[in-house]
Amino acid sequence: MLPTTESRWIALDGAFNVRDLGGYPLPDGVTRWGELLRGDSLHRLTTDDQRRLIDYGVRTVIDLRHLGELETAPDVFSTSAEVAYHHASVYRVNMSAGTVSLPPDLAVIYRHIVDECQAGLRETLDIIADAPAGAVLFHCTAGKDRTGIVAALLLSLAGVAQDVILEDFALTSVAMERMRAFLPQHDSPERQATFEKLLASDPADLRSLIDHLNARYGGVEAYVKQLGLSPNQIYRIRERLIQPYAPQGDAR
Repeated sequence: MLPTTESRWIALDGAFNVRDLGGYPLPDGVTRWGELLRGDSLHRLTTDDQRRLIDYGVRTVIDLRHLGELETAPDVFSTSAEVAYHHASVYRVNMSAGTVSLPPDLAVIYRHIVDECQAGLRETLDIIADAPAGAVLFHCTAGKDRTGIVAALLLSLAGVAQDVILEDFALTSVAMERMRAFLPQHDSPERQATFEKLLASDPADLRSLIDHLNARYGGVEAYVKQLGLSPNQIYRIRERLIQPYAPQGDAR
């Protein structure tokens, strides 16, 4: 039985998809609470929201958005004195400038990210491996695609089962209903239909990506090694995320 949605979500007024990756079952333990958080854009966070995240333990924020997104909606923690802010854009171009056109097929986009946007993923994993004590919150705009890929890589490295990783990915569909009030509506039915496809959190799209990582790279661990992560960095990521079961008879 997975933790309930309510226990995983962090209720905020200015963001809709911030949640903890703790409590997922592992062969010999669970993922740690309060270590890795995934989220959507943080530019609308109120002062109280910011304090809640800091009190929750957030000490590092990684912003996966491209430059155009930062220009129109800067992360509130980018000037924080209490949280280390890192910009680790997955897309190393300003997508708002129309320099790149992505297809309306999330499975294809996800393969594009892991194949062609490796510098941003490598930087993100580097930051997580080297982050000081405290929770790390990584986010994009909706907290679904770029964030979902990073979360899948981390949970896979920890040893979380694939079906559980897919369930975590699908949780964004709950948040998406709350986000809709802030999303554009298109005049053309065709454009709106294409837009709706991009809003989906279909586990089949992430399953397709995992299949691609297995077929092309030999699995997630082989992939992150190909990115350039060292065995020590992979160990530190696992140490951050894995909470072993206490030995029988250990009352602690």
